[in-house]
Amino acid sequence: MNAKNDKNTLKKFTVVSNAACALLGTLACTLTLVGCGDGHSGTDMTPDPAPATVPTPTAPTTQTSAMLQGRWSSSDPAYTAILVPSTAGLDAIDTLWLLAQDASTLIKVHINGASQAAGSVSGQTYVLGSSAVNQIGNSSYSFQGGTKGAQASLQSVLALPLTISHDDTMSVTLTGTQANGNWQASQGSIKITWNLKDLVLTGSNTAGCTYSGQAATVESMSIYRMRITETCAESSQVFAGISTLNSSASRLTVVASNSSNTRGVAILFTKQP
Repeated sequence: MNAKNDKNTLKKFTVVSNAACALLGTLACTLTLVGCGDGHSGTDMTPDPAPATVPTPTAPTTQTSAMLQGRWSSSDPAYTAILVPSTAGLDAIDTLWLLAQDASTLIKVHINGASQAAGSVSGQTYVLGSSAVNQIGNSSYSFQGGTKGAQASLQSVLALPLTISHDDTMSVTLTGTQANGNWQASQGSIKITWNLKDLVLTGSNTAGCTYSGQAATVESMSIYRMRITETCAESSQVFAGISTLNSSASRLTVVASNSSNTRGVAILFTKQP
């Protein structure tokens, strides 16, 4: 995503991968997003948790957050987040990706309200560095304020209420060629290489996995929507999420979850010559 500057960011995404190999499921990666595109990593959760019963959220009768899209942050506890309105996301409802700045937790929240003022949320909390995935239930949000500087309070998503402040609408549309090129991430001894050409993704890693997929631009928002298939010797998974570019288009960050919402991942790529 195009960041206004590198200090307005999602900061520290960490996800743990298993030895079986996978960018989005099995490799150690570190992610810190700066200006919407910097990052550091973690690993995948091993073993896979048993499939959980994931509630199916209902679409709001009125979109909750079209004017509140973009980057948010909190200080206590320290999180950074990107809110993707339903019109821009992969779902028919608004999605909020939150990452703890201490790289301990990734949260994917569906906002299911019928107005901008308040409503219910559902989703998943991924305890990074473990196989734990907790379903979010009996939780709610409330918005206060206008556009930039607005606040949202999330109840029962964490042990304590979480209040996030709106920092940036991220309203500049990325082009289909800004992410073109070769991208590489090092995950311990394993390297992941992707190529993006006009929003088509191909790639592999040194552990024997391959990647294919598609990116899509989002009108009036500085993100790409991503759909990625990871194929390893014994498994194949599809992940969906978003990616961002830093202001110089030299770093690409991907945040995604698998189709069963049992695994959430994040990774930072650096552009290669």
